[in-house]
Formats: sequence, structure tokens, C-alpha cells
Amino acid sequence: AAQLDEQMRLFLSSGFHNRYDAASDTLYLSKIFDWFSGDFERGGKLLDTIRPFLGEQTRKQMGPNTRIRYIDYDWALNE
Repeated sequence: AAQLDEQMRLFLSSGFHNRYDAASDTLYLSKIFDWFSGDFERGGKLLDTIRPFLGEQTRKQMGPNTRIRYIDYDWALNE
């Protein structure tokens, strides 16, 4: 479980796959979180599930109404 937690932290900290825009209070996430939302929601909201894995700075900046937008998936990664 510790290894999965660490990998989630690393993935969420990647500015390429995920990023937070404080000016618009929007969290931009990989499309993978949208496609497999049921795997990440764990009986709650996606944001509640991933919040502990986000960087401290991001968690402090996020407001109560942070929006989630999904970044288009780069299919070239699969080549």
C-alpha cells in the first residue's frame, strides 16, 4: 500500500499529467481519473480521495469549491 500511495503522489505532482491553477481554483487532472472514476472515488468524491496525495502547497491553495477539469490524454505515450 505504501508503494501505491507514493506512486499516486508522484503522478499527481507531475505538471505534465496534473496541475492546479490557483487563479481559477481549478485542478487539471489526467483523463485517466475521468475514465476510471469509480476506481478512485472509493465511495466518495474524487477530490476527497486524491486530496491527501496532493502537495501541501496545492492543498493549502484549494478552496471549498475547487473545480476539476480533465486534460486530454496523450495517446503517443502508448507508442
